[in-house]
Amino acid sequence: MACATFVRRFAIWTALLGSTVANAQTVSLTKIAGDGQCVVQAVGVSSPLIVLVRDANGNPVPNVKVTWTVNGTQLGIIDPAIPQGSTTPGTTDSKGQSTATFIAEIPPIGDSILQGTVTASYSGQSVTFNVTSVGEAIIGVPNVQAFATPLPTTILSGAAGQETGAVSVQFKITGGQQNGANVQNVAIALTNDNSAATSTVSCAGGNTQFSTSSNGIATCQCSEARLAKDPSRSARPI
Repeated sequence: MACATFVRRFAIWTALLGSTVANAQTVSLTKIAGDGQCVVQAVGVSSPLIVLVRDANGNPVPNVKVTWTVNGTQLGIIDPAIPQGSTTPGTTDSKGQSTATFIAEIPPIGDSILQGTVTASYSGQSVTFNVTSVGEAIIGVPNVQAFATPLPTTILSGAAGQETGAVSVQFKITGGQQNGANVQNVAIALTNDNSAATSTVSCAGGNTQFSTSSNGIATCQCSEARLAKDPSRSARPI
């Protein structure tokens, strides 16, 4: 009898443990904003790093602590935000989002930039953000510049659902000992120059962001979602 009782208790304990593990595995993290930014030393990022925590049903998970970590020596520091109603940095807000600010440090002597990553993690899940720390401009010349093809003044137009042309942006180091080197993992956002226009535009696959590869070039094959009154477009770094 005692043995049977032990077996039943062991079975219940195992079932509870299995349920806990399954629940932990069904939590998901999604990057919302902030990936691929270039940050000038000692200046906060142009937009926060944001992740969304969801449960197994896809619902936002509020009031859980997301851990933010900088991966890279001398890259910079991370400052997780404290949402309203909480006292713990990195805690998700009512929308299930955790927000942090990355502040770049001064690149090592001789380096124009320094690249690395920031990781957000919770319950065994993690996502990674690419960040680039950029040294201050020397005599007014920035250490990193973008070169667009076609020129930014070019107007792209076309019928709804059709490709309107490719936009390419190359990021290169233009100062210091690394002058001329390509800069990869920089995110580019595609925006409409005219807020009154009636069209939307995206890259192939419906994305509005694209990132530079190892050659420092990011290319987007633009497509109109519907006819535009003013189809001008621009690509800008995030």
